[in-house]
This record gives sequence, C-alpha cells and structure tokens, in this order.
Amino acid sequence: MSVFDKVVAEDSEFLRCELHILVLTIFLEIALEVPTIGEAPSENGTIQLRAAALDAFRVFNDLCLLTEAHKPLFLKSTGIPQTFGLELIESILTHHSEVFLSHPEQANILRIRVMPFIISSLSEKLNFAVTVRIVRILYTLLRRHLDILTSEGEMALGLLTHMLDQDTALWKRSLCLEVLRDIFVQAPLIRRIFAMYDAQEGRKPILRDIVAAFVRISSENPALIGRGHQSTIPTATQNNGGTDQALLEASGVSGIISSPSASNEPLAGLSTQWSSMKVACIDQLDKINPPAIPDTYIYSLTLTCIGGFADGLAKFILPLTVPEKPRKKPSKQSDVDSGTPVEPRSGIERHASTSFKKNPVPVNPLTLEDHALYEQVKICAGIVDECWPAVLATCSTFLYAALDSEYYHTLVR
Repeated sequence: MSVFDKVVAEDSEFLRCELHILVLTIFLEIALEVPTIGEAPSENGTIQLRAAALDAFRVFNDLCLLTEAHKPLFLKSTGIPQTFGLELIESILTHHSEVFLSHPEQANILRIRVMPFIISSLSEKLNFAVTVRIVRILYTLLRRHLDILTSEGEMALGLLTHMLDQDTALWKRSLCLEVLRDIFVQAPLIRRIFAMYDAQEGRKPILRDIVAAFVRISSENPALIGRGHQSTIPTATQNNGGTDQALLEASGVSGIISSPSASNEPLAGLSTQWSSMKVACIDQLDKINPPAIPDTYIYSLTLTCIGGFADGLAKFILPLTVPEKPRKKPSKQSDVDSGTPVEPRSGIERHASTSFKKNPVPVNPLTLEDHALYEQVKICAGIVDECWPAVLATCSTFLYAALDSEYYHTLVR
C-alpha cells in the first residue's frame, strides 16, 4: 500500500512538471525531461516507467504470482497464504483504483493475471474462504475497472450468470446474487454494462441474460416461495397475520391478499424474518466454511435485484419526463386600461387549464434530442426493450407468491 501511495504522489508531481514544461516551453522555450528508470509490458507494447511506478508494477505482479502459488520475480519471499494474498489484492484495487485506470502496465496485469485467475478459480470447487475473497475482487473489478477489462468482464459476467443455475451450491448462488444485488442498485453501472455488451453487435447480451436468469430462479421452486392462485401472507407469520393483513389492506390492496388457511402448513414464502441474513455471505471473511443460509434467501435477493433495477431506471428517467413550467402570460390589465374588452373563458377552458396544471402531460425523454443526457436516455430505452419481458415474468411469479408486507410493497413499487 505504501508503494502505491508513492505512485499517486509521483503522478501528481509528474503533472506539476508537465505544467511547468508547458509554461517554460511557451515563455522560455526550455524543455524538461522526467526521468524513467525501467520498463514494463502493456497491452500496446513495452512502456517506460518512473521509479515508484516500476516498484508498484513489480510488487503487484509478484503479489499475484504468490497468490497463485508461483515463484515471485522481484520480492524475496517464499510464499504467502492465498487468502492473505487475495485480501491484499482487494485492498490495493479498492484504495488505488485510479492507478490501474491511468497506468497501462497495471491494467495489463489485471488482464493477463488477475481476471484469468478469478475466472478459472470460480470454475473450480474451492472452499468458502477462498471463493468469497475471489468474488469480492471480481465485484471491485466490475464496479471500478470494467472500462479497461471489456473482454474479460464479458467472460466474468457470463460465468456469474451461469453460476446462478440450480445445480450450483446454495452458498455460491448466494454470493453471485449478492454481487448482482450491489450491481443492480448502481444505475450508471447497469447502463454501462448494457452499452458495452448488449448494445454492441457481436457481444453477448449480458444484461438480458442476467434478468432471464432471474425468471428461472423465481420459478424454480413454487412451493418454497408459497406460489398459489393469488398473493398470500407467508405461513410462518400467521400469528401476526392480522397485523400484516391490516397493513396491506390499509394500502388499498384489500381482497387481493389472503391469509394462510391452515396453521400446520410448512414454512413457505418470503419474509424478512427468515429470508434475509444479518451479515451477507460476501462480508463473512472470518468463515472457513459457508454460513447457514435460509432456503429462500436467493429468492429475496432476486426480488431485491429487480427492485433496485427498477428504482435505478425510475430515478434517472422520471425527472426527465417532468415538463418545464410554462412562462406566465403577460397581464391583461393593459387591455382593460385601454378599453379593449376581455372575453371571459368558458367553463371548459378553465377546467382544461386547471387540469393541465395539476396533471401536465409527461415528456417523452426520447424526444429530448438536444439534452446532454440523450445518449443515456437511448440506452435506458434499449434496456427496457430488451429486459421488460423478463422483468414482467419475474414480477408476475412473485405476485402470486407468499410475501410479507415489506417484500410485497417492494414488488408493487
């Protein structure tokens, strides 16, 4: 971490030197050269590096080698525990993400060492302690470094989607869905994923595949989510059913939700009492073995992903649909003063004017071609076109499931 701190300081000093070079070149015609002391490979060939950047390249590359149980090239070390190496990699990626975005040699390490290692590891049957740290690194890379890992990100997201299949261990599916939950609440990241993959010819429809996986998850075990002919309250909350029923009916959904009919029914449905975890799997770094996970946890995560997905779209698009307030018309007092008769408005005209003020016609953001966010609007339209059928199918499944008031309100919203 100290070495990477020096890279940040060195980059800042280099920018100051560049400014001085510009000033001196313009006014004194004097050029400065910033010394480099070594070289390193990048995607576009060998590049020259300054002192701290070269140290950071050597240290991070060796850290990756040691984590993969290979011999280091620079550090005098015989080996480190794999979990410790993974934690160090995550710390560097989290606290110095800008270094990897601005230094081609570091980005190259992510492409040729880190991402291949992550993808191959997730395909293996590793223990929980190693897997949870690998998944944390993957989430950090997808969130902060996707722009420099286009092809690798496509493979990783595809693998993440594949791991949601029913034959995968519950704890692995939970880890994957926790990553997706955190991705789906970040609307700019969702738009970037769609623009990089789904909207590009020749690329996999990554976002469409993920929401299609939600459809499969939601419908894989109807009995476990309490799916029936109408919405119901989870069976284990029957003793408190009156409270939940009152809350739901107070919200205007009387007659839609029914209470369970028998007290001896098995546990079924989604409830915050048994379908959530106090500490997410991805944050349990103290565990060697996977923690106890509720059977309905993955379904609650799926519903949360859909909710975050919709909220992100709404918060971006809905403000753009609000029409601008019309300018006030000039006062007709001058007409009165001049003696010009003013015709009184009919009742229909007054009603139409009042109605428009209360309920103005929303603007279609796709008509705002001169707006600074128009390209992002088009991406959102593409997302809706591609993902709406799967979102509708997932919501329809949960609408006939047994949900407590919190999950039901999330679904309806």
